[in-house]
Amino acid sequence: MRLPPEPGETSVRARAVHEARDRPVHPAVLAAMRATTPAQERSLEALAAGVAVVTGQQAGLFGGPLYTVYKAAAAIRDAAALQAETGVPCAPVFWLQDEDHDFDEIAHVTLLSTPGELVEARLPAAAGDEARSVGARRLGDGVLAALHTLEQAVGDRPHGAETVALHRKVYAPERSVSDAFRGWIERLFARHGLLVLDPRDPALIEAARPVHREA
Repeated sequence: MRLPPEPGETSVRARAVHEARDRPVHPAVLAAMRATTPAQERSLEALAAGVAVVTGQQAGLFGGPLYTVYKAAAAIRDAAALQAETGVPCAPVFWLQDEDHDFDEIAHVTLLSTPGELVEARLPAAAGDEARSVGARRLGDGVLAALHTLEQAVGDRPHGAETVALHRKVYAPERSVSDAFRGWIERLFARHGLLVLDPRDPALIEAARPVHREA
């Protein structure tokens, strides 16, 4: 669904929602989603009807900047608000941007440590990965040092141990950068119905080929 330039009026938003219902969603988009919670199943059904609030962000280390969390939470709240306002089921969707090659941009995160100091955790680039997209890169053993930095910075804060345990589970050396990010954001928001779309899905790439050719 695409909102008009001035979506402030209830009637304008309602019209956009109902217009979205008339546009079919490509089967490859639906197939690229995975639903592991009842809330995600409901979102998938809503998406099949063509109505969604879409946001997205690059697959940054440990989730990247804090506004990544804000974007996901806002999509969930906005989808729920539109559904309540119009009576039409609406899905929150997070577009996982992992096709670019700017590794330096996503390979570090700034943490606020217990003494109130800023600490940087960084993922070193693996040799031979220079020509690979972010989604094609593996975390490698270098992520272990970044996880140690995370634990030292926030481990003794409220919910710190829980936070560190979550990141150690998803940011494992054998995983790719994008798989780790997807595991992270789904563990935070899957129970709220957030669907994650990875544009590197093979079927989705094939489905989008005509659009790219025309562009």
